[in-house]
Amino acid sequence: MEQRHLFLIMALAVASILVLPTVYSLFSGEHTMYDIGTSNCLKCHPDIKQELDSSSHHTYFSCENCHYLNSSSNQTHDAKSSQCLDCHALPLRIVTDLNNNTFMTPLARVFGENITNAESHNPFVSGAMTNPLMEGENEACVSCHSAFNTNMNISRPEFIEWDVINSSGTWTISNLVLGQMKIVNEVNNTTNLDGKLHNINLGMTDVNCISCHEDIKIAVMAGGHSNEQWGKNHSYTAYPDLNSYCRSCHEPITQDNIGISPYPANPFNLPIHSSMTISCMDCHGKSGNLFVDINGGLKTPPYNSNSMGNIENSISSKPAFIRGYFCMACKNTGNPVPNDSLHFKLYTEPQVIIYVNGTQQYP
Repeated sequence: MEQRHLFLIMALAVASILVLPTVYSLFSGEHTMYDIGTSNCLKCHPDIKQELDSSSHHTYFSCENCHYLNSSSNQTHDAKSSQCLDCHALPLRIVTDLNNNTFMTPLARVFGENITNAESHNPFVSGAMTNPLMEGENEACVSCHSAFNTNMNISRPEFIEWDVINSSGTWTISNLVLGQMKIVNEVNNTTNLDGKLHNINLGMTDVNCISCHEDIKIAVMAGGHSNEQWGKNHSYTAYPDLNSYCRSCHEPITQDNIGISPYPANPFNLPIHSSMTISCMDCHGKSGNLFVDINGGLKTPPYNSNSMGNIENSISSKPAFIRGYFCMACKNTGNPVPNDSLHFKLYTEPQVIIYVNGTQQYP
């Protein structure tokens, strides 16, 4: 072997002795797992801290307040993906934030309780439970209560078709047909929100109904949905904004004739989270002792059962989500009386089209 080769081999051997311990030390130090603590979480998640700083809720929370890190060993890094209802369901939790403020978590009414209720968003929350994107019901929670970008489709039957039969003065709904389910509203809030999941600013009074229900807005402004054209009632123009108009039916203020509030009957005396499942007959089928706040004034919803063949009995036997359509089909086409029978076909929101006996009667 040449002498120059021997010197080269010796030089490489010396270099390996000097360099390799430094390299090993560098990498072994970089991979030491941190113990629990928000400051350590933020080394990888500084964006979450920025989101919390701009939020009006959870602002001074530590990561462990929600994510329950595994503290059994400083060689593990285990942050649980928590559910909103871990804190906001019964039994409630006591939480201490980074400023040493201790408080009890607020209850998510209805969804944090196992109680009979009249909440209209129950199907939405149930659907979130089966969606693998997030834990539990979280998809539903963050859709309303955070700045997280929301994409969802809302479907309903394209049309509803039925006959009203007059049998010796008693009116009944027969031959009910529901059209094929159709996507009527593609909700996309990505242009309006900043996409920050931890930016929680929306209390119940701040939730914008129209941000998800644009199809209802279109129908209302075209004179449909709950606008009653025959008697010129329930017009949205009497309200300061569409959210107030929505709440006049779906979060009503009610009482009976001796001042008991809410009105002591279903659905008014059942708890809700944000919106009540309600139909026309819930107000207009009462005997006259129900008072409802209509744009600042208490009024008694009118109804005369005998003038409409006691049709409320037949309406009450139909699926809750379509009961209002039977009323609005009549009220928006002049309240026709079935001598023997009438055939209705109503196209649902955002359309506002009603046919009676095959002829378009509205608009």
